[in-house]
Amino acid sequence: MKALAFRRPIADSRAYISNPFGNYYDLGYHTGIDVLFQEGSIAHCPVVAVAWGTVTFAQRVMLPGFSVWGNLIVIRHDLPDGSVVYSRSAHVENMQVERGAIVYPGMRIGDVGNAFGVYPYHLHFDLSPTDVLAATPWDWPRDDNARLHRDYVDPVSFFRSHGMASDLTTLKAAYDNVQAAMTDLDTVIDGFEPPPVNPPPPVETVTMYCTATDGLKVRAEPVTGVRIGGLVYGQSAQVVDSGTAGWLKIPDYLGQVGYVSASWMSVDRPT
Repeated sequence: MKALAFRRPIADSRAYISNPFGNYYDLGYHTGIDVLFQEGSIAHCPVVAVAWGTVTFAQRVMLPGFSVWGNLIVIRHDLPDGSVVYSRSAHVENMQVERGAIVYPGMRIGDVGNAFGVYPYHLHFDLSPTDVLAATPWDWPRDDNARLHRDYVDPVSFFRSHGMASDLTTLKAAYDNVQAAMTDLDTVIDGFEPPPVNPPPPVETVTMYCTATDGLKVRAEPVTGVRIGGLVYGQSAQVVDSGTAGWLKIPDYLGQVGYVSASWMSVDRPT
């Protein structure tokens, strides 16, 4: 089976790795690579998709303890052998994609940023062969070396074993394929008028506030289970009835649905 050709996350020959995979430093074990330029500033340089894929997350992370990520873009790549790998580009600015977007190798997805002033300009890029980045885009194993090697792979070694492209041949082929597909689609739908779609009524939410002094966990389901984030004391959220006693639903919590215990939420802002 033909290997899927990958591109570098920054399409520039000056790029080099300043912090390699697995390096242990003040934040724990490094899950990927940090990319800089050999000379000059990398600030605002285009960040590109490394392969065909679907964007599963593209927004700023502002969770307590994880806000140093800045903007994160996570992309799911389905490989020819049936396996799946997720790529993550961090600290980016000027994001050009949103959740659900289809990307092709070499497509600009954003620019190199500095996590809103937290770091010097650079790109953090990593790869995960598990679904940890789909479930928790801001994941960081810190000092857990076993989990590092379970959930992440060295991007450099992975690229070498999967035929990373070093020129524009792959990009041009991808562009030509997209243009041909669009031409075929135009031919098929020419003159076709789809039936009107009645959008669902908007969900009416209520503003409520967290009253838990130690913070409140946001769950993936209306049960005590997988945590996807949290609310701090006094933080507001737009909630609706979850349909499960004792739980409220947050329809849009960082791009997904979350659930919180109703007993720790109030329509009155705590003082």
